[in-house]
Amino acid sequence: MKVLFSDQDYPDLAIERSVFDEAGIELVVGKSALTEDALIAAAKGCSAILLQYAPITGRVLDALPGIGLVSRIGAGFDTVDTKACGERGVWVANSPDYGIGEVSTHALAMALSLIRHLPFYDRDVKAGTWHFESGGPVRRCADMINGALFSRMKRGSYLVNTSRGAVVDIDTLVVALDEGRFDGVGLDVLPNEPIAAGHPLAKHPRVLLSPHAAFYSVESERDLRSKAARNIVTWMKTGRPDYIVVRGTRRPPHEIADEAITRTERVAETENQVREAIRGGMDPVDAYLKFRKF
Repeated sequence: MKVLFSDQDYPDLAIERSVFDEAGIELVVGKSALTEDALIAAAKGCSAILLQYAPITGRVLDALPGIGLVSRIGAGFDTVDTKACGERGVWVANSPDYGIGEVSTHALAMALSLIRHLPFYDRDVKAGTWHFESGGPVRRCADMINGALFSRMKRGSYLVNTSRGAVVDIDTLVVALDEGRFDGVGLDVLPNEPIAAGHPLAKHPRVLLSPHAAFYSVESERDLRSKAARNIVTWMKTGRPDYIVVRGTRRPPHEIADEAITRTERVAETENQVREAIRGGMDPVDAYLKFRKF
């Protein structure tokens, strides 16, 4: 069985190779197969696709009828057309439960840094200003989260987003910042990454940015990548992945092959029994009806 690793931005593939080598699965590494045509060409002869950002579309799946599972490295699956996969019986899996502690810690660290104005103090001290009010008034923490829209939030609020970039309307956020509605904003994720040079958020004094790194630790990255790879190994062994996004109907190639062998064996056994019955004097039609097993 062959698996395509369509695209990745890791310095090495030791984690994935270890998982697949142990299971006796051949890993085919695509050279950034980030277009439909490139993905189709790279995945010929493969039974599953391991991906980061590659587009899994109906056109891709129609061109690759042998693909039974696509497994995304990450919790999100924005580049996977799940409807198309479901219609074609292709399983979709992901890695939903990695980096939970890391993301929580990162969000809290961002929030506390902003509340105490640490990024602003750091900036001012390095610029030669030494005064506890240089970053603006610091408020005690109380009732900052009310779940309302920006326009209804009390002035002096804080916002931290470590979930999905599209959760926050960036244009509206910039306006709210300029109006002084927020004392600080921490963003680890953005609708478009990386942030464009010259973007208002990149130079805003009240914004703390990190490069989609909330999930990261050496351990969480290992969990993320190995779980996505093990989805494929588990599907190969059991017919279903560990973390199901879309329930498919396509089976691993060895099950299809085993079924074909079993059917061939049953046919051969039936033919032998029919021949023996005919030799014993039974009518051929009666012999077939008696011993048929398929």
